[in-house]
Amino acid sequence: MNLTTASRLVVDDIEVELRRKRVKNINLRVYADGRVTVSAPARMPLVVLHAFVAGKLAWVRVQRERLRQRPPRDADHAVASPWLLWGRPCQFIVQECQVRPKVALEEDRLLLTVRPGTDEPRRAALLEHWLCEQLRQASEPLVRRWEKIMGVRATRVAVRRMTSRWGSCTPATGAIRLNVALIRWPPEYLEYVVVHELVHLLEASHNDRFWSLMDQYLPQWRVLRQQLHCWPPGHNAAEQQQEFCGLMHWNH
Repeated sequence: MNLTTASRLVVDDIEVELRRKRVKNINLRVYADGRVTVSAPARMPLVVLHAFVAGKLAWVRVQRERLRQRPPRDADHAVASPWLLWGRPCQFIVQECQVRPKVALEEDRLLLTVRPGTDEPRRAALLEHWLCEQLRQASEPLVRRWEKIMGVRATRVAVRRMTSRWGSCTPATGAIRLNVALIRWPPEYLEYVVVHELVHLLEASHNDRFWSLMDQYLPQWRVLRQQLHCWPPGHNAAEQQQEFCGLMHWNH
């Protein structure tokens, strides 16, 4: 029998701690001790949360078993949640232990190691810095390659978190900005955004000439654009992992 209270959900045989927060998405986590929590918007109906957890039961059981079988790592605490990195599913794991904070990718696991007591803002900052650096390193050869092909020069390429755009360009200064959330997608989507923004150095507006240049340089851009438009940059990565198609308006 499935029961619900103000602070917990019981779905099948899984008891889930419910945490209401000022968030836009539902986030499900499995801890090393077997606990399961779900963070959700304050006004989201219980019936919606119940359905969400019910759809993730298989994943929860798999994570519990993986964490149970994992050898001790001298960690006081660990949490796993689904992620996408360069288009491939992986597990994002936060572990607390007395070592220098770091982020590392080990096969299908993205590990954030922090000292016990590290607060959420600091954890988020550590991960964000690593993600931005990874995207910056991946974008540099793409920018150099396409600058040569187009005969243009970007004066600056910055990587940052953006809520509504995958990239932007200021033609007057030659500055380009890339959304760090592109790291969720396969590399060809990063290339599409790089090409899109560099074309703005040839044509500032989204007019016929701009789209003609896109056809010239990257004939498959429409397919990539349609897929990218499926998920807004700030969309929940766990849900994106389940459904990788749709439509979003490109707005810049």
